This record gives sequence, C-alpha cells and structure tokens, in this order.
Amino acid sequence: METWTKHHEISVAKHHEDL
Repeated sequence: METWTKHHEISVAKHHEDL
C-alpha cells in the first residue's frame, strides 16, 4: 500500500505543478 500512496502523492504533485 505504501507504494500506491507514494505514487498517488507524486501524481497529485505533478498535476498541481502542471496547473
């Protein structure tokens, strides 16, 4: 589950940066 959480955090950060 830790991997999923990390991946989700990265995805959110990337999306936020894109905005």
